[in-house]
Amino acid sequence: RSLRLLAVGSALFVGLLISWSSLTYTIPSGHAGLIFRTFSGGINPAESPVDQGFHVKAPWDRIVTYEVRQKEVQQKLDVLSSNLLKIQLDMTVFHQPVYDALGALEIERGRGYEDAVIVPAMRSVSREVFAKYLPEEINTSKREEIQIEIQDRLREKLVSNYIQLNDVLIRNIRLPQTLEEAIERKLQQEQESLEYE
Repeated sequence: RSLRLLAVGSALFVGLLISWSSLTYTIPSGHAGLIFRTFSGGINPAESPVDQGFHVKAPWDRIVTYEVRQKEVQQKLDVLSSNLLKIQLDMTVFHQPVYDALGALEIERGRGYEDAVIVPAMRSVSREVFAKYLPEEINTSKREEIQIEIQDRLREKLVSNYIQLNDVLIRNIRLPQTLEEAIERKLQQEQESLEYE
């Protein structure tokens, strides 16, 4: 009798060890998980994401993990000014997924949301905004205004796609060489005229 009990106990223990990896999972630091319920319709967007740490699940379910820390996307962009001159710039967007909307993000956009949503939004918003300004305004008086407008418009586009915008940086604005030289000459002339007054 005790030998049979020991055999059954050993078989259960070995079975538990074998299936342990399909019953447990760990979400790493800076990540959150979504449970794909194989027999219950997949991911439920209304269900809260699973926090980092050790968890137990049904052996037939899968876990989809998302990094929820701030990430960045960098792009080199070509845009046109209001007088149709080509301007090159570097843009960096700092973002992270909206934590409580991870389920909707996975269902509607997927894990490739940076390429599917953020990069096209960066391109379209920057083109729309820069097209309203003259090149000489871009690198001088209106630069901060342009950056704020891009940030506000980009925030609207991303939040409707379950993405939180943290910051936008616009760097290395490059105007056509002849135009940069003309702007420098004009600024130098203005400076000289102020000195004579």
